[in-house]
Amino acid sequence: MSQKRRWHILVFVMLLPLTVPLLAGGYWLWLNHLLIWWIAASAALALSWWGVNRLFKKYRPEPKWLDISDSMVRTKQSEQAWRKIEAISVCERGGNPDLSDSRFYLDAITRVMNDVAEVYYPRQKQAVLEIKIPYLLKVVEIFAQELRLNFTENVPGSHLFSINDLAKGRRIAGKGRELYRLFRIVTAGIDPVSAVIRELRMFANANMLADSAVDLKRWLIDAYIKKVGYYAIELYSGNLALDDDAFSKPTRKTQQEIKKIQAREKSLHAEPFRLLIVGQTNAGKASLVNAMADKQMAISAPTPNRLHSQTYLLRPAEFPATIIADSQRYEASDSGKHRQTLLKTANRSDVVILAVSATNPANQIDKSILDDIKRLDNNPRILIALTHIDRLRPFREWLPPYDFSGLNSAKARSIHECTATIARRLEIDPAQIVPVCLHGEKIYNVRERLLPLLLQQFELNDAKRHLRYLDGHKREQQQKRLWKQIRNAGVWLSHQGVNWLSKPKPLYRSL
Repeated sequence: MSQKRRWHILVFVMLLPLTVPLLAGGYWLWLNHLLIWWIAASAALALSWWGVNRLFKKYRPEPKWLDISDSMVRTKQSEQAWRKIEAISVCERGGNPDLSDSRFYLDAITRVMNDVAEVYYPRQKQAVLEIKIPYLLKVVEIFAQELRLNFTENVPGSHLFSINDLAKGRRIAGKGRELYRLFRIVTAGIDPVSAVIRELRMFANANMLADSAVDLKRWLIDAYIKKVGYYAIELYSGNLALDDDAFSKPTRKTQQEIKKIQAREKSLHAEPFRLLIVGQTNAGKASLVNAMADKQMAISAPTPNRLHSQTYLLRPAEFPATIIADSQRYEASDSGKHRQTLLKTANRSDVVILAVSATNPANQIDKSILDDIKRLDNNPRILIALTHIDRLRPFREWLPPYDFSGLNSAKARSIHECTATIARRLEIDPAQIVPVCLHGEKIYNVRERLLPLLLQQFELNDAKRHLRYLDGHKREQQQKRLWKQIRNAGVWLSHQGVNWLSKPKPLYRSL
């Protein structure tokens, strides 16, 4: 048994149970002499709804049947063309054309194509012919594909019934209408009252269906014209791509630009962070560098006459880039020249760590340096490393980890009080102070808190790091370009000199 026949049987089996209550209800109405009243009530309801529908239709605004303008590339020309297409659609919907006549479709597509072509080629006498054959075939291909998908997804049974089946169904429907017309004539002679009521109800239903058919017809006209107009705009504007994967990869020029950008971004992210560690003598600067590097890199100065600055290259695993760490000390007796050198280094740093000893009460110089750093143009971020916390009272206690809010032990309370005192003396937020221990085997709170907080400060200052790289890169490029120009100019001058010397000189005879 074919699939088509199975569908016919399935529809018949589904409709068969519905005929039983209809026949039983009609028989019950006929026995109780209510059939005429039921028919009359149905006709009255149909007439009432027909009147309400006419009233709604009179006052309802013109609907926007189809809007595909959002799919277009918005330009001045495309918007002008779309306004012309909408005007054509309004005109055709009001003209009530015959959709069964092929001339309507040819006239509509010709008018749409002409109006759109005149927008894009206003100086051409036959603008409609400004079409490339491959693009025209591409439009036909897309239109046919969309039509196939719409039929397959929205028309029930379109994949089952052939054109011959539709033709047979039309003939059967025509015969059915003839038989029903004959039935109406016969029943009108037998029961005139029921026939009148039936005719009134059919008249109301026919009007309602006619209204629905008119709306459907207007929608089809609007959809056809706007769809043709959309593809006409795509065709004449040159925005249509012949290859389906045309936009899946960039053009050759764009690929070259992307490679340059990727190379620059790679260099940009390779730009190291700059860190400055400053503090008084014996504040723990060298020990802090070693604790951050997790190896012996810096050596404490044995005497105050040691050089003021040292530079280290740190590569902590927690950081996305390496760190150039400058370590400088300061004293109250330093000259202004030494301080200017320190501030110059701080001005080109991303973060400044001020090492302050918890056992040194002389914080006036720390406060002075900190104020000078806050006034710098670069405005580097500042952290305070509170060192030597293991030397606070009680001296013999050292059982980390500690709760620095000062709640779990006497040592924690001492650290908390010292942190509050330093924050008050330096006029800085306590959240920027990290208590650390840097002594030998007792290193504590460097990787636990200082490095994560330092990474956070670097991320907040990442834009400045990029700007610093771009500024340096720009200066290097300017220097390279200048040297290249000088070299090219020298080569050109040398060639000119060689050409001048190689020319034969005219011989003049003395008169």
